Amino acid sequence: MRECSFLDQLCAYFMNQGYEVFLVALPWRKAGLSGPRLTIFCLLNRLSRVSLCLWVFSFVGCASHTTAPDQTALTPHSLPTSWVTEESWEQHARETQSSLFQQIHSPQLQRLIEEALASNPDLMETSHRVAALGYGLGQANAAFLPEVTASLSKARSKDLPTGFETTPIKPSNSHEAGLALSWEIDLWGRLRNQRHAATAELVAADWDFKAARHSIANLVTRLWLRLWSLQEQIAIESERVQLFSKLEQVIQDRYESGLGQLQDLSLARLSSSTSRAQLEVLEIELDDVQRQLEITLGRYPAGKLRYMGDAPAIRKPVLNVPSAVLASRPDIRSAFEQIKRQHYLQISATRALLPALSLSGDVIRNATGFKRFDTGTTHWSLIGGLAQNLFVGDLVGGGPISLRKAIAWEKQAAISAYQRVVSQAMYEVEVALVKEKKLLQQQAHLQLAYENAANAFADYQERYASGLVSLLDLISVQQQVLEVEVNLTETRAELLNNRVVLALAVGVSVSNSGVENE
Repeated sequence: MRECSFLDQLCAYFMNQGYEVFLVALPWRKAGLSGPRLTIFCLLNRLSRVSLCLWVFSFVGCASHTTAPDQTALTPHSLPTSWVTEESWEQHARETQSSLFQQIHSPQLQRLIEEALASNPDLMETSHRVAALGYGLGQANAAFLPEVTASLSKARSKDLPTGFETTPIKPSNSHEAGLALSWEIDLWGRLRNQRHAATAELVAADWDFKAARHSIANLVTRLWLRLWSLQEQIAIESERVQLFSKLEQVIQDRYESGLGQLQDLSLARLSSSTSRAQLEVLEIELDDVQRQLEITLGRYPAGKLRYMGDAPAIRKPVLNVPSAVLASRPDIRSAFEQIKRQHYLQISATRALLPALSLSGDVIRNATGFKRFDTGTTHWSLIGGLAQNLFVGDLVGGGPISLRKAIAWEKQAAISAYQRVVSQAMYEVEVALVKEKKLLQQQAHLQLAYENAANAFADYQERYASGLVSLLDLISVQQQVLEVEVNLTETRAELLNNRVVLALAVGVSVSNSGVENE
């Protein structure tokens, strides 16, 4: 590779001045660097043959080239081309689902999710923290600029008397105004890699915020479906309470007529009380779910939120290949950005082992009074320095070499965390696919059971009207119908919620525009 154009111009300049130029390039291996190297300029004057050696630190290609982390190479295992449990899944076009809102066909649920994304206190807190972290990137950019400080001082002094003065000693005033400048030249790219690390940290925080949006959307959907399920179960349980109350009244009438037994009446009252207690349990849970959902939406927990209508229509999400999840899941993207952050911090710590080049200067104006600055004296200075850390702190494990090793371990920890997140993401998708299949089968079985129970109840109604069966038999069959209906309601809610979980597991955006993951 060619050296920087600056080095080429420097060689041409000295050759035009009558010097012979020899370049000796030495790699800086002990510092663990692959890009920077030490270049020695040996300039020989053709007339006097006086040798002058200039040591110039340069980079190959004008910059330190480092290999960025490869997301595919860091994947814990080879990803299959399709999901293991996808063979029974309905095939869709191989395109990424643009938004969760395209999957949910319920304007009411869509509005609730949008309200939560805009007003949820946890999301607002995370958003503010991301905004604050953006100023950290500004500080990393400011490190490239010179630090300029201004000063203004006033001093009053008087010499001590010696006893031989002929005139009284008067105090003297001194006023001073100055401007100081200090600048660290980013010779090795240490500051540049710190800026890359700050950028990666900010990007990771932004992906964490998007992951939090996914969690809020999932929570709103789960609570909303639970609200619908509880209202349906309360309606069913209320019907069951009426049945047992009717049964209790019938048995009591028979007991008072001498046709029944006290034990039958006690069992009827037990069933009626148990059903009423279960109804109270459901109403308590309903109230708790209502208030949880209101808090999630950023509202006051008044417990007044009600579900109107049937269950929302939520269709299956469009599946993409497993490798696409790496680019669409916010938690995976955040974990990878953390690896990049530690990578750049490690490079910066390595560059810190090399000599640091700094430039400082100041301008000071002295005068005997503020109004006499135009006639005062001015002093200026310009200092360039090259400082090398002698790594004394590393003798006790507290120097830059130890810091570099610590950052290397942090990088390995970030890689392990990334692999854990990827494995968890694959697990969530595969489990959701299996649950979709099993819940559909369970729903089909329960639907068939409900139809059979309903047909049996209709038959028993006719037989009861004909006096062929007793009221106890009729109520027993009706109770079975209600039992199956409760199970069918819970299964349906779980199936709908699982589809949202699956969509978020494959990385579907929760933005209404569908561009969140860009």
